[in-house]
Amino acid sequence: MTPKQEAFVREYLIDLNASAAYKRAGYAAKGNAAEVNAIRLLRNAQVKAAISAAMEKRADEMEISAKYVLDSIKRVAESAEAEGKFSDALRGYELLGKHRKLFTDKTEVTGKDGKDLMPEAPKGVLVVPGVLDEKSWEKMMAKQEGDA
Repeated sequence: MTPKQEAFVREYLIDLNASAAYKRAGYAAKGNAAEVNAIRLLRNAQVKAAISAAMEKRADEMEISAKYVLDSIKRVAESAEAEGKFSDALRGYELLGKHRKLFTDKTEVTGKDGKDLMPEAPKGVLVVPGVLDEKSWEKMMAKQEGDA
């Protein structure tokens, strides 16, 4: 990594603000160039690895594990609920639910008039057609229009 990239990593770890870190690291920034170039830096494999390693080291030094964070959220949520601060408690439970993926959005895709797009496909399986030549594509489209 270049010295400026190393400075960017150090500065980014301060507040996790990429555009501010970009400027503090000594890069020239006109207009929204700081935002755009900071995002590019975050995508750089060496920079990304350095940030991940530094964050992991910091978490280890502070003894912050996933269990610690979840236990703390649970403790605070239960305390808030006991004190009648239900909106605070709900936020804690929401974070715990997100961790357990209880609130995953699901999208159901159907064909015309709610019919299955691929009735022969098992439920929950996404069927992705391979690359078709023009004749095969036209034949498939004609069949679908005939079924409708």
